Amino acid sequence: MSDDYGPRWCVNSEEVGAGILFYLIIGVIAFSVLPMFFLGYLLVSKIWDVKIFKYPMAFMLACAHGMGVYILYGYSKTLALGLVLLTWLVLDYVLAHRTIKQMWLIRTTQRLLRWLFSK
Repeated sequence: MSDDYGPRWCVNSEEVGAGILFYLIIGVIAFSVLPMFFLGYLLVSKIWDVKIFKYPMAFMLACAHGMGVYILYGYSKTLALGLVLLTWLVLDYVLAHRTIKQMWLIRTTQRLLRWLFSK
């Protein structure tokens, strides 16, 4: 008799490819929803600074944003990508205390241009 109840360590390439694709899709979803979660967290903490209220409300705003991006993706992929990028820019602006010169994107672009065009 053979003992066939042990773990099988060999995995075919289709399962590995599907797993990698699954993780990539989860990463894209998190990338598109994460800035709205932080913006919702900042907005809700100004209304009522209680943890049991902040996290679920921020999560609900992020879910609504994700559903909006998903619906918009069916109409125009460019608009959906633009909405995600706009959300990241708004988060950068809010975290920079509403001063454009303190934004991460602006400072990084200035450093890159100085580095590229320096002697």
